[in-house]
Amino acid sequence: MTNILVEHVSPDELLVASAEDDGRSIYFYISGAKNRDFGMRSCWVRNLEPAPATLDMEGMKRGVAPMLPARYCKHSQAAPRPVTSQLRVVWFEDCVSAALLEGDEVLAIIPTWSGERGFSGYARDCAEENPLCWPLLPSNRLLERVRAAEAYWRSWENDPWSGFRDAGVTLVERQLGRVSNYYAIDGGAWPPRALLKVPTGKATALLTLGMGLRCQPRVDGESEDASQPRRIEFGLAVDEATFASAGERLMRYLSGQSTYPWYFGTYLGEGHTLPCDALPGFEAMLLCGAPAGAPRMEVLHAWGEPVRRLWMMPITEAERELAMAQGSQVLIERLTAAGAGWCHQQRRPVD
Repeated sequence: MTNILVEHVSPDELLVASAEDDGRSIYFYISGAKNRDFGMRSCWVRNLEPAPATLDMEGMKRGVAPMLPARYCKHSQAAPRPVTSQLRVVWFEDCVSAALLEGDEVLAIIPTWSGERGFSGYARDCAEENPLCWPLLPSNRLLERVRAAEAYWRSWENDPWSGFRDAGVTLVERQLGRVSNYYAIDGGAWPPRALLKVPTGKATALLTLGMGLRCQPRVDGESEDASQPRRIEFGLAVDEATFASAGERLMRYLSGQSTYPWYFGTYLGEGHTLPCDALPGFEAMLLCGAPAGAPRMEVLHAWGEPVRRLWMMPITEAERELAMAQGSQVLIERLTAAGAGWCHQQRRPVD
């Protein structure tokens, strides 16, 4: 009979992490709560009985969590059960990765790249890489991220949102003009998020505020891509005619996309594209840090890190295919040469 030792829902309520004891071994899991597309990630933690010589393949076919073979264990004999009252889950800031701790000791970590290329997670009691877990070495950078995550969650006891929100609105108004409308788009759930509407000249700019409160998944730890921003906000500017015909749809679109990195467990950066159904004739959005004509934006900071504004440029499906085939920079250059830039207006497709 399986006993759930600890269970904790992620702060954004999309995932749930748990440690389970089936009498033979303990596993750490992350599975979908509201995010049904996530599936399940698992990592062995320890054996509670003497380790077998080999994996129980037949049991695995029946859905039985296998004990880790002796060659991969630091302790081949039965290990003691952890003190249940001392077990706790620490979610990383991205709310996709999590660690299992007993007191202050990290027992296991499931990062965002769990489930890929035969990797499951890191376990303190693992001695050698195997399909169920990899060793959690003292040099692993994710141990630092666990401590940073604990500090991050403690900081929420002092409501960092109000200061972040006020600083964000101030910077936007300093550079674009007065915010005419402020919409809460978080539905009362964590993290807080807003959408700002700013009339500027003959354009209307829509800007998210709150995405930058947490870092993106996968721009961390062993899969870190230093060229990608850890924290982002979206922006979109359209001319008066476009806003009059599609403004409401575009605002709903930005609101929905503001959770994209965390729902799909990935990151977005310069040159990435997103599907879009809010603007007839333009089936995708191209993310660009500095499209032609874009105002120079002062950088907002969160937890000592810069928050990068990525502007959305509406593109056709054919233009998206061009970007995928030849690279986004080629498409950006052709769009710029054709006069497309920061403020979207009806235009002819480029080829």
